[in-house]
Amino acid sequence: GGDGITIRVSTLDHYVEEKNIQKIDLVKIDVEGFEQRVIAGSVNTLQRFKPKLFIEINNDNLKEQGNSARALIQQLLNFGYQIKRADTNEKIAADFDFDNCHFDVIAVHEQDPILLLWPS
Repeated sequence: GGDGITIRVSTLDHYVEEKNIQKIDLVKIDVEGFEQRVIAGSVNTLQRFKPKLFIEINNDNLKEQGNSARALIQQLLNFGYQIKRADTNEKIAADFDFDNCHFDVIAVHEQDPILLLWPS
């Protein structure tokens, strides 16, 4: 191997606190299977701001990291998010067939008034 590079890694919760961020409307998460770790490091931010989430769901990548699309979706549902596929507007629930899935989802918190405009 070659010489590696060192990068600083932080959680969203730590970054929000460190930078004294007062508002977050949207969070995009595309981290090649590490989505559940990002969510785990964002608990306070999600509970405080209830931002809309745009997340890539790739069950193969998630499985490589010891996770699963089903567990990720359940985690978001537990936080009070409603979830739809970004490309088809299909509602995603915990019983969705996640085998070989690879698509983006939009998650909106159940308290977000934009849900009134979200087609069923």
